[in-house]
Amino acid sequence: EEFRASDRKYNWTLDELAKLPIEWYGGADLAKLHDLTAAALYGTYDDVDVVITHAFFPIVAAHTKAEEDNIPLFGWQDDGWLTMTNSPVTDHQTVVKWFMGMRKKGFNIKQVGFDRKFGREFFLEMKKARFRIEDTPQLYHLKSEGFRHIEKKVKAGKFYYLHSDAYEYCVQNVRAIEQVDDAVKYEKVLPTQRIDLFDASVFACMQMLKNLAKSGTAVKWLKGGE
Repeated sequence: EEFRASDRKYNWTLDELAKLPIEWYGGADLAKLHDLTAAALYGTYDDVDVVITHAFFPIVAAHTKAEEDNIPLFGWQDDGWLTMTNSPVTDHQTVVKWFMGMRKKGFNIKQVGFDRKFGREFFLEMKKARFRIEDTPQLYHLKSEGFRHIEKKVKAGKFYYLHSDAYEYCVQNVRAIEQVDDAVKYEKVLPTQRIDLFDASVFACMQMLKNLAKSGTAVKWLKGGE
């Protein structure tokens, strides 16, 4: 409900967001190409964090999985949040093409973070398509930083995900487990559920935070741009 309350405050369209002076950071979850796969762009405008997510699913398994696991895949497809792929597994190139399409629309994609061990082909294809892609290991303390940042923005009512039902579905399936060092580990509530779009948004957020720290603007940004 906190996510929904924050999201309802904003109404930028994709076309409007593409024209705004935002540096976007990408993330992708390609761990299971035979199942739900996700890509995300993450950026900040006027102190509001915006996440754009897109899902991919092989049509071969879609009917079965939609019924067995109660996932509204075809509804997401109708609403434009998901692409069905005509193969038993989602081709890396399909995800690369989504990023290319977003760049063509006008999104200034500064960098993409991706754990290379989950798809070396994707990593190489993105480089070939002239994206700056960085190997970002999925270590829980790094993911925790992205998770905590999103949590903070949601609680402040400064988080927007374009009213995506698919993103909401993934958010509601996330269970967070507090660790002794104040970090957080998160996982699916049930094995039959999916959290891939949320995962992709965390990866993209991690990339943005890492870049802020590197560029030396982090101090100014943390002070609220004073």
